[in-house]
Amino acid sequence: TMTIELLADVAKNHAPKAPTDKLVRIGNVAAYQWIAVENPIELSVKGVWKARDTLELELVGYAKMEFSFAEEWPTPPEGYIGDIDIGEDIMPPMSAEELYERFAFHGPQYHSALKTLHIAARGLKAIAGKTAGKGSLLDVMGQQLGLFLHLTQTENVISFPIKLRELNFYADYTDQSGVFDHTLIITRLTETAITGDMVLKREGKPWAIARDFVCQRFVSEPIIWQTVLRPGRHKIATEIAPGVYHGEDKYRANLIGLLEKRYLDLEDLIKYRTQTHGSQKRSVLLSRIAIKDAVRDYLRPEGGDMLYPVQINLRHDELGKPYVQGFEGLDETERARLDALCVSLSHKDNHAVAIVAERPVGIDVEKIEEKTDGFIKTAFTEGERAILQSITRRQDSRPEPEDVIRFWVAKEAASKKAGTGLTGDPGRYEVLEAAREGDIRVGGDLIRTIKIGEGYIAGWTI
Repeated sequence: TMTIELLADVAKNHAPKAPTDKLVRIGNVAAYQWIAVENPIELSVKGVWKARDTLELELVGYAKMEFSFAEEWPTPPEGYIGDIDIGEDIMPPMSAEELYERFAFHGPQYHSALKTLHIAARGLKAIAGKTAGKGSLLDVMGQQLGLFLHLTQTENVISFPIKLRELNFYADYTDQSGVFDHTLIITRLTETAITGDMVLKREGKPWAIARDFVCQRFVSEPIIWQTVLRPGRHKIATEIAPGVYHGEDKYRANLIGLLEKRYLDLEDLIKYRTQTHGSQKRSVLLSRIAIKDAVRDYLRPEGGDMLYPVQINLRHDELGKPYVQGFEGLDETERARLDALCVSLSHKDNHAVAIVAERPVGIDVEKIEEKTDGFIKTAFTEGERAILQSITRRQDSRPEPEDVIRFWVAKEAASKKAGTGLTGDPGRYEVLEAAREGDIRVGGDLIRTIKIGEGYIAGWTI
């Protein structure tokens, strides 16, 4: 709706002079993609007169719509003048605070729904008003469509506006003062989309009517949506042991952009956007989710909120060992505690694991798969191969793939704790003792190993 109003301003500047300069209709609105504005950008607008009174404008690469002008304001359709029937109420009304706290990602400048009056079988009724954000009054339309999904559906409740057939005005669109009655009428609901008509009235008279406002519905994991909305209270990675967290890449494409903004600081974004393959980008994002959630939860005060992920910077020293820094805007005490933490990180395919403590730590994750005899001979000492042979259940005495991977993970975790990595010499970190399942001793370190996901081993120093 900010885009709609920005282009409406452009259209108005190119409209015929009075009396034919009343903007009475915006039609065939289509949005191609979101406009990322972390940094200022310049965009081009192209226009063509489709008829004497209709101007088509395109915000190149992002959106297109038509603007129609007339000498007089049109008469509102009969069915929208009086009270509009949206069926029986199905639940009590909702305050604006509850709406924006539980269901919407909009910032305060777009909190234009002042109160929801009726939540009914075929729509919603609310009180709305313009707030500081450009397009905020019109934005209540998409907000109410999204709210209807959240309140009445159990799946595919995340939605984003993609299309609007027409938006008709019965007064000057720039005059948005006062309080408005907003009515949403649901006209179509499928698994992939929700469509509605909306009426905005001021002092009982239609100010604007939208027809066929379409939002696309997306599948989403509830915890991902909650973290996008309230990162101070929710996290995505799962704690699998004290200070140890596991993240699994199951993020829908529609939420990737929001997760990027929640978890990647500027340096992360540069690294992320320079990756040429989608899997590499996913690895960058997944690893940040795992380690930042680990740190955030570790530092969470009793009964308080966590830091936002972007307040934690992940960096690497000259040997590639990760460490974390606090965002410079943090409180000095908070930043000092964060900077003193020790972390370790590993990712493999769709899995990432991270560990955080106030002492040196190491962690690794690998896929369970058969390794060649050459690998086993290179990776393990004679003593390690003897231990592998002693615990195998195979009749041919060959090491079992799961045990081989557990040993390798343990060696990697120990070397990461030391801050060196294996550096091409895996014999430097030797398995001295191992149970059939569970803990493995590598030098002076005890490594806990467990299965995660479908066929992966994670191991960390304890």
